[in-house]
Amino acid sequence: MRRTLKKAFMTLLVLWGVLLSSALAQVAQFVASHFDARDYVIANYIASQPAQAEPAITQAVQHCLEPSTLKTDSLSIPPPTPPISVYECLRQQNQPKLAIDIQTSDSAMQSVSWPLSLFW
Repeated sequence: MRRTLKKAFMTLLVLWGVLLSSALAQVAQFVASHFDARDYVIANYIASQPAQAEPAITQAVQHCLEPSTLKTDSLSIPPPTPPISVYECLRQQNQPKLAIDIQTSDSAMQSVSWPLSLFW
């Protein structure tokens, strides 16, 4: 009886580990796909614009989508600013069409499959 209980517990533990590792792998894949889709939208947007607009678009993308680096050597800390969404940041950078395209791409990737949907 005790041996059967131990085997059942170990089997459940292994199954839980497989389920959890599968969910973590799906999270990694979802994040990678999300960023790939954004990169694709940005590349298509840049390709559809005049060549002289590319530096402004690139600057807006770097400002809004790439994490800012914090300077640790400065003594004065600027007052915190309320966070804004990527879409609002792009609109403020005069790139409303790109903001809409990225928002459409992001909203298309909201559903996740099983077993990740158990945790999501």
